[in-house]
Amino acid sequence: MCREKIVYVVTNRAYDENAEPSLKFTSDPNPVSIDNLRVARARRGENGYEVEVEPEKEGITDETPIDRRPSYKIFQELRDRMRVGKRNCVFFIHGYNVNFESALDCAFEIENLYDLEVILDRKS
Repeated sequence: MCREKIVYVVTNRAYDENAEPSLKFTSDPNPVSIDNLRVARARRGENGYEVEVEPEKEGITDETPIDRRPSYKIFQELRDRMRVGKRNCVFFIHGYNVNFESALDCAFEIENLYDLEVILDRKS
């Protein structure tokens, strides 16, 4: 089975929609709040990375039902990929002072080496 290679990203960093994909998440914290997380999918293309950020929904609070939160769709997708591919998942925390592109490089290398789904935590 040939499946698309995807690294899922969870981050509390600010998002710059006009930046090139490998720089989409800046080193600045999310302006909404440092504990406000964004979720995205990253794919490695012929010309670098493609990053698709799950849009934030208006009015999301701690009381919002889980199935209405932006992360729900991505984690359902990840769960389905794990079931179909009979693969495990690793939560990769890359550490500080690593740019987003280098973190993606490492995450895709982990996926290839260990045949896992990867969730990348982007916090530097």
